[in-house]
Amino acid sequence: MNYTHSETTRKLDTKRWWALFVLLLGTLMVINLPIGILAMLMIIPLLREPPSNGNQKIDVRGIIILTCGLLLLVYPLVVGREAGWPLWIYLSFVGAIALFFLYQFHEKRMTLRGDEPLIRVNIFKERTFTLGVFTILAYQIGNSGFFLVVSMTLQDALSLSAIDSAIAFIPIGFAFFIASLLGPKLAKTNASVLKWGATLLIAGYAAVIAVCSYYGNDLHWQQLIMPFFLIGWGQEFVGAPLMGTIMSGVPKEQVGSASGILSTFMQTANALGIAAIGSVFFAVLSQSATYTGTSALQLQLHSFIVALACSAILGAVTFTLILCLQKNQKELNTKS
Repeated sequence: MNYTHSETTRKLDTKRWWALFVLLLGTLMVINLPIGILAMLMIIPLLREPPSNGNQKIDVRGIIILTCGLLLLVYPLVVGREAGWPLWIYLSFVGAIALFFLYQFHEKRMTLRGDEPLIRVNIFKERTFTLGVFTILAYQIGNSGFFLVVSMTLQDALSLSAIDSAIAFIPIGFAFFIASLLGPKLAKTNASVLKWGATLLIAGYAAVIAVCSYYGNDLHWQQLIMPFFLIGWGQEFVGAPLMGTIMSGVPKEQVGSASGILSTFMQTANALGIAAIGSVFFAVLSQSATYTGTSALQLQLHSFIVALACSAILGAVTFTLILCLQKNQKELNTKS
């Protein structure tokens, strides 16, 4: 039987997607699922039975509206660049905004009826919480974009294997681990941990840019060890204390909704960072490819530096929002 070139290509693509699906499913079963089950079993003794409320029902409509809205927002962000940003991507964004407005209307109706909605939108009236949400957005967008462009640069520009690329990330993980041991102790005695974390994060991004600019074609991943160490240290000093700082300003009856909102914004920011900073990286790469007399490594490093500058700017925004967040907390403490 004879196959045309397009049919053969289609069959190969199908096999690749199936192989990817099997790989992801295997990862889920071997890693995510056992850890998730273990976490559920460990948390059971810590859970307390909430006060019973016979009139309280699950907000099924709210769940459906928010789920569809988030799907219309996140999925286009993930596939938009590869799809070439067609019209349906922008229509999905419009649909997501419409569904979020619909949920706000739905939430008000439920509140007027005396029912409990899935999420109370009025939680955003708490200035500490709103500032915290924007801080998380800036921090997570910069982080997710950083990991994307670093992974691509290590493997494509420096021609590292997947295993060698993973080894290159060890300084970040090691610094994150050490900082996680020291962070809680420092947070109790020093309120400036968040500011120091954001400062270290910016310094780490700047150091990576400086190293790449200085070495150019002679760059090796070992030269990035210290900058990566600074980034890992800064990520932990911001990430862990930030959640506690935000939640400290939330009323007890809204803690559950607040934690769910923060988690949702974190995941959305991850997708947004990959889409936004990834788009910058590939846009600069495609424009730089028109220059003559430039090596492939120089082109990729230039794109990497521009994308990383975006993460550094978001780090500066994170630092500024942390200052506002801490100032707001001081004002609340003074009033109380």
